[in-house]
Parts: sequence; C-alpha cells; structure tokens
Amino acid sequence: MSLFFAELRKVWGGRVFPALLAILAASNLLLLWMGTRPTAKQPPASAYRAVGAELSDKTMEEKGTYLHDKYTEIESLVKIGQYYREQAYGGYGLTVSAGQCRYVRCL
Repeated sequence: MSLFFAELRKVWGGRVFPALLAILAASNLLLLWMGTRPTAKQPPASAYRAVGAELSDKTMEEKGTYLHDKYTEIESLVKIGQYYREQAYGGYGLTVSAGQCRYVRCL
C-alpha cells in the first residue's frame, strides 16, 4: 500500500498534473458557462418565468386555451413573415407547398 501512495505522490507532485488539472477545471467551467447561455433561436429564461407567472393562477382548461391561442398567434406571424419574405424574393419561395418548387421560381 505504501508503494501505491508513493506513486500517487509522484504523479501529484509533478509539474504536469496540476497544470492539466487546472486546464480541465477551466474548460469545464467554460463549457458550463457556454451551455447555459440562450442561443439565437431560444428564448431567455425570463420569458419562461413570465409565461409561468401568467399561467400560475389559471385552471387547466384556461391554460390550454391560453397556450393554444398563443400558438395560433405565433403561427400566424410566421406565415405573414413567410409571405413577406417570398414577396421580397420576387416569388422565389424557399418554402413552397410540401417540397415542390424548392429554390426555383414557381409558376
């Protein structure tokens, strides 16, 4: 057993092991920081808290109706955005019905 501790002390006492341990800890903190940031298409955590606060005092039926109405509203806004995007490209639609006429001018 003393041989084990002697070898362990030899590894820990070297110059490379503390440096590698510091690099590993720094990369772990960096990845943790990068993984918790919202991306471009992900809403911030405050948006989830705001919706949760709005839904907290409603019944299940009211929550379902509220979420369905919000979904319908967002779906409508996306369709309007696609319409204006197609108008801006002069009819060159990037998203036309079910994969037809993709990336070409549809007649």
